[in-house]
Amino acid sequence: MLAKLRIDGDPEPVTIRIRDLSAGGLRAQFAGPRLGRVRLAVEIRNIGWVEGSVAWQNDAHIGICFDTPINPEVSRISVTGSFAAPAPPLRVVQRRL
Repeated sequence: MLAKLRIDGDPEPVTIRIRDLSAGGLRAQFAGPRLGRVRLAVEIRNIGWVEGSVAWQNDAHIGICFDTPINPEVSRISVTGSFAAPAPPLRVVQRRL
């Protein structure tokens, strides 16, 4: 799942790919610079912006600890189908032979 990451002090968010999501935090792919234990916020689908801090970081991933727990199941709810009006039924014309 893709998400936006806004690092404290940086006005422009970056896109990350969330790999693991739990009530207390997440693990995501992040190829950016080493951040240390900075404050940040993550925009998670169907939940919104969640504030937290960096718990750990390696070359390809980052671990983020949330300030307040979330319900991760809410982010997994997907909207399916179309909201457009259904197409009208085909008109069948019968002819006598």
